[in-house]
Amino acid sequence: MCGIAGSIAFSQPGGARASVVKMLSSMLHRGPDDYGIHEDSTAFPSAVLGHRRLSILDLTDAGHQPMGNEDGTAWIVFNGEIYNYKELRAGLLEKGHSFSSATDTETILHLYEEYGSECVTFLRGMFAFAIWDCTKRSLFLARDRLGKKPLYYAKHAGGLYFSSEIQALYPMQDVGKKLNLTALDLYFTHSYIPAPHSIYHEIKKLPPASTMLMRNGRITINKYWSLDYAPKLDISYSEAKRELLSYLEDATRIRLRSDVPLGCFLSGGVDSSAIVAMMARCSTDRVKTFSIGFPEKEFDETSYAKTVAAYYNTDHHEFIVEPRSVEVLPELIRHYGEPYADSSALPTWYLSAMTRKHVTVALNGDGGDELFAGYNWYKSGMRLAILSRFAPNVVTEFLQRLTPACSAGKIRQIKRLLQLLTKDHAHRFADLRTEIKAPIRQELYAGDLLSELYEKREDYLVSLYEQCCAADELDRMLNTDVMSYLPEELLVKVDRATMAHSLEARSPLLDQHLWEFVAKLPSSFKLKGGKKKHIFIDSVSSLFPDGFLNRPKMGFSVPLHSWFQGDLKGYIDDRIFFGKMASSGYFNMSYIRRIVDNQVPEIRDTGGLIWRILIFAEWMEAYG
Repeated sequence: MCGIAGSIAFSQPGGARASVVKMLSSMLHRGPDDYGIHEDSTAFPSAVLGHRRLSILDLTDAGHQPMGNEDGTAWIVFNGEIYNYKELRAGLLEKGHSFSSATDTETILHLYEEYGSECVTFLRGMFAFAIWDCTKRSLFLARDRLGKKPLYYAKHAGGLYFSSEIQALYPMQDVGKKLNLTALDLYFTHSYIPAPHSIYHEIKKLPPASTMLMRNGRITINKYWSLDYAPKLDISYSEAKRELLSYLEDATRIRLRSDVPLGCFLSGGVDSSAIVAMMARCSTDRVKTFSIGFPEKEFDETSYAKTVAAYYNTDHHEFIVEPRSVEVLPELIRHYGEPYADSSALPTWYLSAMTRKHVTVALNGDGGDELFAGYNWYKSGMRLAILSRFAPNVVTEFLQRLTPACSAGKIRQIKRLLQLLTKDHAHRFADLRTEIKAPIRQELYAGDLLSELYEKREDYLVSLYEQCCAADELDRMLNTDVMSYLPEELLVKVDRATMAHSLEARSPLLDQHLWEFVAKLPSSFKLKGGKKKHIFIDSVSSLFPDGFLNRPKMGFSVPLHSWFQGDLKGYIDDRIFFGKMASSGYFNMSYIRRIVDNQVPEIRDTGGLIWRILIFAEWMEAYG
């Protein structure tokens, strides 16, 4: 696991090497074990590639990057892990390739020699890499299928920069810093900024499952993979359970390849608990587990984590997150680089810091909810899809007759239901997944940002929903989250928090073979009678004490509302109302004052919105 950076210059490179050195210096945390630069200025365009290494496989100097092929005509910098590299290496040896190391990095380079841009289709793992082809004078960038590893780039008049982290590009003087107001609106809407956007117009993200070729000054981006939900497998439920466990065990076993100590994040939920169970099955070593909790019992799952730890006799460690933990916020903002408001980044930060004291690699349960339909919005979406098949006037009349006998809360729910039933499937799901609705944002914004909301509004989730060719509503909802929420929020959270502490995170539930199998299972296997993650829970239930999995999902959330109304009220006042954000002209500060004072009745839980505002205020102080 590493950090990569580079510069391509169309004419005299000048300070290109110095620029790459500066980018690498800002990413010491991503690779504290080694540092390298390769420069090719024999012709134009010229190239400088840079690399910071966190040693996981082949700890010798043979793993040094940038790495060249046998004749020095191609060079690679690579961030990630290729879990099937040994199998790929054997096939390449049969084709006559020779290797000077035992690394997965060199395997990618030889795959490129053999197959060109199609090399990515052979890779099983998480990756972001750049290959400079000296003969073609071209740059080839690639990112893994589900977007675990990040890759940013900025094209400018003199060439192009790329980097593992956005903040590494900020000091580059020839990259503009014009705020992307569309991206800012997406941030307040969803809590993250999705690819290809970034907070600045001039900086882009390479989307997941995509490659980019830069040649003769032109950029071409291609998507090389997407989930196929059809045709469905002709398979019995019991056979599907057996196959599922086999895929899960294989995905876990292959991620135990490491030359350094490893452990597992353990929340106590079904996903991470299942990974701990599989690690115990696949390894002869005692599993090390790491958990985070809260003093507020309704948010705390440590008792469940302890049950799993005791059941599998793990070497267990835990940390309790309290309100004063936000003291780390400026450092967290610095590492995330652009506005990002999933509040569970805070406990993930502390979890990563604790875990790194004991191991260098940590497995986790990321991806289970998007894979097996674990969120409430899938259940709501399917129920609404069924209701929408009835004549709209019949449903409307029935609900309106109920209204006079209902409480104020129920009346709000009925009105909300009627509103959702007027929408088509795509807009309905987008509505379910939009956390801060347009009327709230209209009050929140001022000036140019308010104009952006209505003049250049981007229907981001609707577009993604409509791209999926599946006939089934559940598959379309799952696929939308696979292209949005999973890579842009959940995986960003874990990558930045773990890499800030030089910790590698591996996710067996994000294995491509597992995803391609589960995508072809009937939707009723995943969501049945309102039971979320039906087949997954059924498949792994025998791995735990009786009844352990028969409880509501808690999620990895933070008690923001109680924190903001209590210990942190003074803290957020100082950060929000007396800094760069308050004077930026983008926001209606009197409305924000009412939000912070909990005086906007239409916002039932202000915690999430205050957190978004606070994070942006902190980001403005650091980078604005």
